[in-house]
Amino acid sequence: MRMRLWGAGLALGVYACCTAVAAATPRMIAVTTHMGRGITPTNLVIEPDGTAYVQGENLGEEVLVPEVYAYSPAGTLLRKFAIPAGTALEAYGNGQLYVGGEMSEHIYGVSPQSGAKMSEVGAQNEGFPGNLGIARGLGVGPGGTIYESGGELTVPEPSDPDSAMSIYPIETFNSSGAYSGYIQPKTETGLLAVSSGGDIFGSWTSPTGTGLEGVLSPQGTVLTQFSVFTPHPEVHGGTFSADGNSIYAGVVLHHGAGGSTFVARLSLSGRVLEKFGSIPIHDAANFWEYDTAAVAANGDGWTTRAVPGKLYRFHA
Repeated sequence: MRMRLWGAGLALGVYACCTAVAAATPRMIAVTTHMGRGITPTNLVIEPDGTAYVQGENLGEEVLVPEVYAYSPAGTLLRKFAIPAGTALEAYGNGQLYVGGEMSEHIYGVSPQSGAKMSEVGAQNEGFPGNLGIARGLGVGPGGTIYESGGELTVPEPSDPDSAMSIYPIETFNSSGAYSGYIQPKTETGLLAVSSGGDIFGSWTSPTGTGLEGVLSPQGTVLTQFSVFTPHPEVHGGTFSADGNSIYAGVVLHHGAGGSTFVARLSLSGRVLEKFGSIPIHDAANFWEYDTAAVAANGDGWTTRAVPGKLYRFHA
């Protein structure tokens, strides 16, 4: 997650511009966050009915005990609660919010009502398989299966127990958090989402250093991939649609010193199919893109722009 700070005067100018754009675009509705001074919306996940859970962060200082804000599908703040120290909001599934991240050695399922711990993912295992490593992404797929990408692990080669080789597994756990298996992509993959059919949407880097996003099969085979570097559309994160046939993400299109930023529905190969809340970019060095997007089964969508600290909802 990138953290960037700019001058207060410029941020206020962009805030006014964005408020006007949101008001003129009925498909992207600004939501009052009710977050405290200096707190901005970052990670978000949603329930199938469109209820949204949004993590609040202070981009100027580290927050050891993050807070999560729960909103109704209509955008009303329902409650706020703390999640375990050092964790970040990752996914919703099995009636729980899953939290983990680079500052935590554990992944927990917590209550969507209070943030209290309900379960721990992988707690029954030590070493690989079952060793989480440092979580680089989490998703919940068919039957409540939990998928976790933990980066690079070193294991012995099958024919030589004294040797060492690097693997990049995506491990799976059942709805109770017990280890159930792993998938072996050919490269280190940051998991972004899992579809209802078990396909995996992830990000990785090509051998030439190009940033890629794409879809893997349940066995880890690359099905589609696309560049997220200019001159291609710059894609930020993303999640599957409810039917698994498209992707929703924040997108930036650059045209010289300008361009536009918006939430898009993308094909699985990265082609922009539909835009939501498009905002012109007048300075390619200083703009505020949509950071993340999530869409519920009923078509209710949510997105954030961490700077200037805006939360939006839309209907796909």
